[in-house]
Amino acid sequence: MHKRATSGSELGAIRALLLVVLFLLGAAPALGHASLIASEPATGTILTTAPDEIVLTFSEAASALAVHLIDVDGTRTALTNDAALADGNRIVVTLPSGLANGTHMLSWRAASSDGHPISGTVIFSIGAPSEAPPAAEPESDAAVRSLLWLSRCIMLATLLLGAGSSGFRMVAAALPLLAGRVAIAALSVGAVATIATFPLHGLDALGRPLADFGVPEVWETTASSAYGASALAALVAMALASVAILARRPNLAGWISLSSLVAIGLTASLSGHASSADPRWLTRSMVFLHVASIAWWAGELLPLALLLRQASATAKPPLLRFSRFIPYVVAPLVVSGVTLTVIQLGPPGPSWWTPYTYLLVAKLLLLVVLFAAAAWNRWFLTVRVVAGEHMAIRHLRASILLEVVLILTIVGVAAGWRFTAPPRAVAAAVASSEIHADLDFDSGQFTGGLSINPARTGPNVLDVALSGKDGEAAPALSIRVFFSKPELTMEKFEIVGVMGATGWHAEDAILPGAGIWIVSVEVRISDFEKAHAKTNVVIAE
Repeated sequence: MHKRATSGSELGAIRALLLVVLFLLGAAPALGHASLIASEPATGTILTTAPDEIVLTFSEAASALAVHLIDVDGTRTALTNDAALADGNRIVVTLPSGLANGTHMLSWRAASSDGHPISGTVIFSIGAPSEAPPAAEPESDAAVRSLLWLSRCIMLATLLLGAGSSGFRMVAAALPLLAGRVAIAALSVGAVATIATFPLHGLDALGRPLADFGVPEVWETTASSAYGASALAALVAMALASVAILARRPNLAGWISLSSLVAIGLTASLSGHASSADPRWLTRSMVFLHVASIAWWAGELLPLALLLRQASATAKPPLLRFSRFIPYVVAPLVVSGVTLTVIQLGPPGPSWWTPYTYLLVAKLLLLVVLFAAAAWNRWFLTVRVVAGEHMAIRHLRASILLEVVLILTIVGVAAGWRFTAPPRAVAAAVASSEIHADLDFDSGQFTGGLSINPARTGPNVLDVALSGKDGEAAPALSIRVFFSKPELTMEKFEIVGVMGATGWHAEDAILPGAGIWIVSVEVRISDFEKAHAKTNVVIAE
């Protein structure tokens, strides 16, 4: 049969579509998931005078989204953008003058360059801590986070099953009619869900309620983040897939569907935790391969199931092509997945046991079942379908639908990563959460400093250093450190440590709860003289 040559207008359309994809590839910035590694003053610090500013230092570049100061009586004051200036990996927050004595809280929300919002609170006291510290601000609106998760699930599912279906044109001349209609309908729903993620990301980043859906600042926040580019890539992928599904010429459809798969990979690699870890050339490439591979796999399933329902003779050629291609898809899928898992987890440690890891374990268990079903299909059922066994056709269709359900479940699990930090980021934050408190001794002969690392519930490292009036290290016969929490009727207990050349040190000191603790330090200067100091520290969960 004579094939008409591809027209100039069709070639122009292909070039234009590929240019869009290449533009997105080139425009992708280097991304990072930031975590707070230090603040000056540190949270829990007791100051003699009010500070002029608070400096937040992050592991990566970050920009302020919203900053509020909650004063001693609980009054909440929004600080303008001019008062919170980004300087590389630091945000410098200028505080208002005339702060009263007592405990204050600086509540901040910032965006890391990978688009994920991060938030926290710096607690500091002037003079002495308040008896009843101000209450911390609540997290984001639960309705916003639920809708964001749902819309992302729909977006990802339609990208994999809807846009991925266009890849079927690589193994067959045309999609089954019903599969094409289902794919187009799914892509339409996916486009609406993708547009909905735009303001929802902004609401979540700013900590705004759902009622602020139409506020321009919400949309501008997403547009200026990595998620704006990611949403655009998703829409481009859906548009390309729709054209590929509807195209009459198989060769043209194949090239356009390949462009769609590239855009699907970009959707994931333009934002998110995994694409932001170092080395970024590796992680972003692995994310791209991982998502593009699973999209092609997932997209073939529904058309194959529908072909098997119509006639086994029609289904055999694309089924055999799929069976030959799938090892070359699974291999990069597994390699990229293992690579990203190793990088995201980081070295073994307590930071592994986080919600991120729990979601990862759930995903891995589902993948084990998925790979087992796929292996059974390829090496057992496909052979029998090709041989013409009718029962094998029914079993293969059922097993393919099981694969679809498993992939959709994996999508739902993976969408939850949007609200968690990977263990590598948690480890960086915990390792840098040391707090310092000044010790003012009643003898007046010397001053001291107390440091607690990581200042969280559980095991901590404590150090006490003494300095004389000349600034040099002051000698002491012994140092004893006590913690108490009167509001919980918790009696004073001693942390056992050892004396060293520069002061007192304790390893694995267990602090049994979060909140404000009273720390009493007793220094024996000589056989007949002691000095005492008392301070308050804030221990996090």
